[in-house]
Amino acid sequence: MKLNANDSAGIRRYAASVVRQNSSRVLLAALLVVVVDFVVQLCLALMGVTGSIDEPRLVTLLSNLVVLLVSAPLSYGLYELFQRMACGQPGSVKALLLWFADGMKLKASVLGQLWFTLLTFCWLLLYALPATFIGSMSGSVFFLFLIIFAAMLLGAAEVLLYTPGAYMLAEEPSRFITECFSDARQGMKPYKWQFLGFNCLYVLQLLAIVIPFALIIVFVPMSATAVSLVTLAGSSAAYLLVVPRMHMGCICYYRAVFGLDVAGPDDPFTM
Repeated sequence: MKLNANDSAGIRRYAASVVRQNSSRVLLAALLVVVVDFVVQLCLALMGVTGSIDEPRLVTLLSNLVVLLVSAPLSYGLYELFQRMACGQPGSVKALLLWFADGMKLKASVLGQLWFTLLTFCWLLLYALPATFIGSMSGSVFFLFLIIFAAMLLGAAEVLLYTPGAYMLAEEPSRFITECFSDARQGMKPYKWQFLGFNCLYVLQLLAIVIPFALIIVFVPMSATAVSLVTLAGSSAAYLLVVPRMHMGCICYYRAVFGLDVAGPDDPFTM
């Protein structure tokens, strides 16, 4: 079965149905990512890595490298598992850990994450610098904020075009990384604004979860440890409740645009 790329609501419903019918595996996979991330952050904190401005640059670089080596394989393992779910294929949460054991997969995930981060930085910078310059000439803080916000929105629309590149790489880790992201951009370009609108709903859901935790941190006096715990609780809640559905939605959208099959009427993971 193929999804209609122009039917955003239908794609979102299908993605939600896949998550619902695989709820235990989706929750377990998301929990694995959250727990591993917590353990890594805890280990770094116990080692004295604070992330503060006055921290030695070498320490910051090494800590970021450790986080990358852990988060990249988990993320790509999650993409692979979710694509299997969307297609009605068998898949195990344990497969996420195989991305650490397989050298080719580990290399692909780390380089893919780095390449996507570089593309994101370049596109946002490309829009932010002229916007900041133009906004600062007006002398109005409100106009400056407005034009920077518009620039970030335009940059985000460009960056989103590359997201299917990670899904392609998760399916075929042996492919050239630049080729995956280039193909993704070319295929998604006609749907740029539609795809941005598709993601906006998930962003609003994330904000609905994160903002209350942010307000607690701002208005409730608490220690640094308490702030860290509240931040962890907010990020974990957002990841468990929204991020899996967002990933599944984007994967289904990508498969619809590229004309790839998802589970058919007789498969166990359809609506």
